[in-house]
Amino acid sequence: AFRGEYLEVAESMADAILFVHDLGFVHGDVKPGSFWVPRGSKRARLFDFNLALPISAKRTAAPAFGTLGQVSREQLEDRSAWPKNDLFSFAATLAWMWGGRAFWEAAGADLQNKNQYGILAEKDFAPALRGNPLAGVIRKGLRQQYADMRAMARDIGRELAKHRARERGARGSSLGQSPEGRRKRQE
Repeated sequence: AFRGEYLEVAESMADAILFVHDLGFVHGDVKPGSFWVPRGSKRARLFDFNLALPISAKRTAAPAFGTLGQVSREQLEDRSAWPKNDLFSFAATLAWMWGGRAFWEAAGADLQNKNQYGILAEKDFAPALRGNPLAGVIRKGLRQQYADMRAMARDIGRELAKHRARERGARGSSLGQSPEGRRKRQE
């Protein structure tokens, strides 16, 4: 059940970021704490817009742009508001969500230090990618290989669709069918 919920929440988070980008803004501080999922829901709400800027704007003064451990090196270096920076931060957020508190407590300070000095790398997220159904999406996001949020959201949607198909297949195969019937269906 957790895998399905993780994928559904991830998809709604991607939709929320995409909505902001479509309005012409960069969130600038995508992190787990920037989302709220109401009890009983799987739809994430994005908030915490205090660092949001119009796309391509330059941040010229404090506060720092983003949260260490979540922010792309490019965002730290040129302080510009580009959607790709939100994609990197979202990929890191998806890793945190899967890895949970244990991952954050084990790696958080180290990731923040590496991030501060521009040496945060995909390998630093490896423990949170094991068994993660979005590991491929996260890797591409951390490498900034997506053209835009729409492409990343599309890949998350595909993973969710695959998961749902597997669940339906597993439920259908166990509903009173004989082993012979299951074999025929698989052929």
